[in-house]
Amino acid sequence: MFRHVELAPGVVQIQGPLGFCSTLVLGERRALLMDTMCGVGDLAGYVRQLTALPLIVCNSHGHFDHIGGNYQFESVWLPRLEYPAATLALTADARRDLACRLGKNGGFSIPESARVALVEQSGFDRFRPLEPGTQFDLGGVTAVAVALPGHTLGSTGLLLREKRILLSGDAMTPIMCLFFPDGAGLEIYKSTLCKAMALPMDFFVTAHHARLFPRSALDTFLACAEAVPTMRGLNFQHDIFPEYTGRLYIYQGENSGEEDFVALIGPDIPKNRKQREGRQDE
Repeated sequence: MFRHVELAPGVVQIQGPLGFCSTLVLGERRALLMDTMCGVGDLAGYVRQLTALPLIVCNSHGHFDHIGGNYQFESVWLPRLEYPAATLALTADARRDLACRLGKNGGFSIPESARVALVEQSGFDRFRPLEPGTQFDLGGVTAVAVALPGHTLGSTGLLLREKRILLSGDAMTPIMCLFFPDGAGLEIYKSTLCKAMALPMDFFVTAHHARLFPRSALDTFLACAEAVPTMRGLNFQHDIFPEYTGRLYIYQGENSGEEDFVALIGPDIPKNRKQREGRQDE
């Protein structure tokens, strides 16, 4: 159910059956896993096929597709601001609802045994607070926690200092999602992009792509965010959680599967929309 690709020496991107990803960082003495996807499949067993090193597990934020596999590990580091969202997403009712939605709305083909395991997983409350500045010495690689609010208020990345690579979770992606109820908003996201540009890194990794992004991609992401108030946008509805709706603002490219595609999904901006319509009337 899993496959992996080495993005850089000692940085392995694991892809799960639903298209989500976890990032495995291998040091000389310890390994670190960033995010655990949605809990479908034996992620812990797959990681053990890749390394026997003692393992540290972190979540970038509290959404279901980043924390669902936590139950397979002894403890997980999570930003404190994300505790409420993560706790809610890991309840028995939420797991049953997700298993149902994956088949009904997502249309994913998941073995029944994996679906049952998702529902029957034990509750998880063994969180450790991932505070900005927290450092993990893996041996030859130091991972430093960096606050990256926007997608959620508590979103946190890990800067691999010696490798000059940032593990960004969902904080910076080609299709940026700011329409969830716990989103921190467009202005905070723009500030985070500017902050990331100043970090000592050359590449960053997202939780939904099996490739390295150059730091220069942040310039395009920022240009997209700045253009949103002037754009009309398209109606958008989440495929797994259709109750979440917003506006899709396409800045660059025509196909979301292509590498040049850049967009932002956010709530509608009525004031700016009316201003645009007023200018058009003139």
